[in-house]
Amino acid sequence: MCSHPSLALPLSGTLLNDAIAIVQFPSPEAIDGDPKIVDRHLEAWASGKIGKTACDEQTLCALKRFCEKLKFYIEDYISKATSSFPARAYLDTPSPIPQTRKEHTIQMKDLLSSESERLMTAFIEYELLCKINCFSRSTPRFNFKHLERCGGRTVSPWRAETLQCVFEYIRSLYGALFARSSNAWLPTDCTQLVFPDNVLFGVQQYAEDMDLHPSVSPYMADTLAAFGFDLITSLLDECEGVSSEPRHGRGLFHGLARWLRWTRTCGLSPWLNPLSATPDLSWPDSPALCQRLLQLIPNTTDEEERLSMALVKGGGNRIDENLGTQLHRQMQIYRQRAWVFFDDARLFPESSRPMPCFPTAEEIISAEARAIRQYTGINGARVQHRSRFWHETKMPPYMDPVRTATADEDTWDDKGTPQ
Repeated sequence: MCSHPSLALPLSGTLLNDAIAIVQFPSPEAIDGDPKIVDRHLEAWASGKIGKTACDEQTLCALKRFCEKLKFYIEDYISKATSSFPARAYLDTPSPIPQTRKEHTIQMKDLLSSESERLMTAFIEYELLCKINCFSRSTPRFNFKHLERCGGRTVSPWRAETLQCVFEYIRSLYGALFARSSNAWLPTDCTQLVFPDNVLFGVQQYAEDMDLHPSVSPYMADTLAAFGFDLITSLLDECEGVSSEPRHGRGLFHGLARWLRWTRTCGLSPWLNPLSATPDLSWPDSPALCQRLLQLIPNTTDEEERLSMALVKGGGNRIDENLGTQLHRQMQIYRQRAWVFFDDARLFPESSRPMPCFPTAEEIISAEARAIRQYTGINGARVQHRSRFWHETKMPPYMDPVRTATADEDTWDDKGTPQ
């Protein structure tokens, strides 16, 4: 059996088989030389034979590095998810240096064994799907049936949601780099940002703050997240040590944006949302906390009228986005809180501002109404409050030298053509 006590994560059985399939996945060069090599590799993985054979030293070293990397990201995710101010916590890029870590840190040892297993399973399965998606030439994108080929697994709606949460986490890592590259403000409390930015880390909004082309900014994080942990690790390493120079990351992502447009790689998220706009799922295989939280998600079309009435009672006279967007925000907040992994709420703060850790749809609608009443031009106010330049000078964010320097390098005409 290819396992070892020195591994940072306790892998065995199907998980070990998946992990070895990842670290032994054929390289791009090998695939170019033999297009069928991926199919043979996946057949060996699906048979379950990979994890039952003895490891050579090279594979064991690769497994150690892989487990250390996953443990690092899992601990970063659960630390941010259980923060009292997650919209601020997600602005930080993860650091392997202990002295740079924040005061609120949750480690794997703080988790129950059931919680650790759920997280390891989701992170490993996500990475395996990314490998298949990126390098297999004969398979459709992100087909969950690939996972069902091995170990008798069934990807239930709850299991699919765990993968969606990992996807949201990797998107947030790109969002942190976007924020750094857009010279974003690092708030000390929730009053320094405008709803929903004070409760939900808006990855797309920070991409827009970099002035990326509008055909790219809504989808850039989604597209990059589909490449798994290898790409984000490389980009984090690339940006390490240049945190005081936003132009570096800004130029990097503008270059990536051009590549995504020219290669037509950038598009809609490849992930299917397992929750419809009106979910009526009980998810019997999910942990107790998740089952309780499901009760807070509207599950019939009748809820739409009730939530609309909540907006009216709150004094709102208009809303910039439809109710479906508000429900989507609720799901994003829950995913950033890692809602499907924990047995209970013991690791979450007893109180959080400006709303509970897991707000209801009514609370989100009411907060939107209050923000609309408070600000004239709420979208502009959100952009201002996300800008470090605005907080320090009270001048419009578009005058930020970081933004104007990039604009000189990468401008667009009305048709979206580079100048």
